[in-house]
Amino acid sequence: MKSSAFLESLRSPWLRARSLDLLACALVLSVAAVLLSNNVGLPDKVLYRAVLPALILVLATRAAWFPLQTMTSLRRGVEQTSLIALVAIVYIAVLVIDTHVNRHNGPGSGFRVSHYLRLGFGISIYLVACAYAAADPRRLRAMLIAIGALIAVHAAINIVKFVNAPAAMAAAEYRLLAVFGTPLYRNATHVAPLAAMFGMALMALAATARLRLMQQVLVVPCVLVLTLAVFMAQARGAIIAVIACALLVALISRGSWRAWSLGLSAAPVAAVILFPSVQTALFARADSFRLVLWKSYLKLAAGQPWSGVGLNREVVVTLNGTTFEQPHNAFVWAALRGGAPAGLLAAVMVVLAVYWSYRYWRITGNAALLVLMIVLGLTSATEIGFMVMPYNWIWLAFWLPIGLAAGAERAVRQQFVPAALPLARPRYAVRRMNVEIVVDRVANSWKISVARTRNDVHALPEQTDKSGN
Repeated sequence: MKSSAFLESLRSPWLRARSLDLLACALVLSVAAVLLSNNVGLPDKVLYRAVLPALILVLATRAAWFPLQTMTSLRRGVEQTSLIALVAIVYIAVLVIDTHVNRHNGPGSGFRVSHYLRLGFGISIYLVACAYAAADPRRLRAMLIAIGALIAVHAAINIVKFVNAPAAMAAAEYRLLAVFGTPLYRNATHVAPLAAMFGMALMALAATARLRLMQQVLVVPCVLVLTLAVFMAQARGAIIAVIACALLVALISRGSWRAWSLGLSAAPVAAVILFPSVQTALFARADSFRLVLWKSYLKLAAGQPWSGVGLNREVVVTLNGTTFEQPHNAFVWAALRGGAPAGLLAAVMVVLAVYWSYRYWRITGNAALLVLMIVLGLTSATEIGFMVMPYNWIWLAFWLPIGLAAGAERAVRQQFVPAALPLARPRYAVRRMNVEIVVDRVANSWKISVARTRNDVHALPEQTDKSGN
């Protein structure tokens, strides 16, 4: 009796909805642990002590229906599975397997394969949690605002600390560094991608989604702070992404946000034209060895094209006295560590994320994820290098957007696949269905009125009596 009562409680639609809200809060808490703390091990603790239990509760509320709707649950589960999350998990598995294959080849980093297996397990948990939590449009919107606000607070704290330390500014060549939060990842190339992604996502969210007044009031200063952080970091890949996405938002939005977006895209171009100091700051570094660096790492990857060198090998390249530990390109890094299969999977993963974000925008009108994925694609090719590391900056800059895109994919699939369990479908789906019903009724009424006016009985729509004849 107790077990049956427990199963009935797990089948409650209220518990299913609240468990997803709890999971979203746990994910936001884990983001705060990265951004607002200098404790390296805190994000992992939050992942396994908050996110994982919340995910288990979400999965339990679904497993409780399995004995009653076995085939239906299986079929719906397969139809609503996220291809993005599936490709990402396969990608991680390929990297771990290649690490095991190459564990005795060359000097290692000191970590065993079990260490990377645990990292892969943690990333998989993170992706699945994001895919479930972000599958509802309202919850996804709230998560974007909360995470964007946290990143803006992190950027504002670092801007204030950086401006108040002239010696540190001079030592860093006046490029914004993260002196607080994101431990171990504090270069300008770490600050800019994260600020660009969520700054542009918040701007697109405010311009294309229907936000409440308080949400608008929160989003506007966050966009300004994050854009300022991008320009202060002087990361050219992120600046190009900001200009491109601001132009995109200007094209797809209306009203005041169109003028804001055009002004934001024109401001850096005008600064480069009008101020020689800005030209010197941006162009004195040329391409920062990016082209030569990619070529050097691709040559190393060609030595083991199918299995790569694995994750536990230290591969460094020295150019003009400067040592690089990673190629500043996520796809080159994947090809180096896991061979051609891993490089291809990484590219497919990002392409799928962009595609489903586009589909999500076409259905809901919310372009925030599409803009986020465009920035991710640009920064992945110029800034992001490490992808399988302990929970820290790289998870927020790469795996979090991928997980949110997986949630958007599930939302799109649920739009066309009826829910197997008794839980209300997303509001946008209900609104769209009601609109279609209203259109059909208006069309039928119009046909009936026209037929009666013409006294044409044959033009009337077919109708059945109560007996069904």
